[in-house]
Amino acid sequence: MPDYVQRQVSREEARDYLQERLRDGLTLARKVVASLNLDAGRAFTFVPADLGDEDLLKLHAGRLRTEAPQEPNDWYAAKVCDFLAAGPERVCVFESALARPNHPNLSQCVSRIVTYNDDVYSVLCSGEESNKAAARAIGDACSAWISLGFMTACPPGWNRASGRFSAQALDFMAKHVEMIAADVYDHENWLIWEKA
Repeated sequence: MPDYVQRQVSREEARDYLQERLRDGLTLARKVVASLNLDAGRAFTFVPADLGDEDLLKLHAGRLRTEAPQEPNDWYAAKVCDFLAAGPERVCVFESALARPNHPNLSQCVSRIVTYNDDVYSVLCSGEESNKAAARAIGDACSAWISLGFMTACPPGWNRASGRFSAQALDFMAKHVEMIAADVYDHENWLIWEKA
């Protein structure tokens, strides 16, 4: 098994890739792409140490390795935990692109499920940070064609027990995003953008 390292992705490549993914996402993603300057940040991925520069930029391509490594998922879960632990009133919102509020499989999810109209999100809040909880929330939200996560501020007055986001809550979270995670390399890895 090769060693994995965090590598920075060029601003232009990351911006273009994220804009495409966000436009294909749910309501929160579309609000983020409309309100956030992706040039005002930097992006990283966690790849095999021997991955060449040319392959690093092939964000749409898959099969970096023949095996499906766990290291990138552990790296992403650790980033989520670090973000939540850094202060109160923080949330990580993971889009469940294929789920709908009445989907029977939602009862099997172990993370907090929150809806907005027909959108479904898995949510972790400050105080819930553990690698196991983060891995479960990420897993509950991952879909076959797009996976996005947002690390942002908790909307004022949001009732965690309500199971719903309002349009105002989504607007607030979109404007306060500090980090975005998007699947790359055909779901083999993650690109994490951080506000500078």
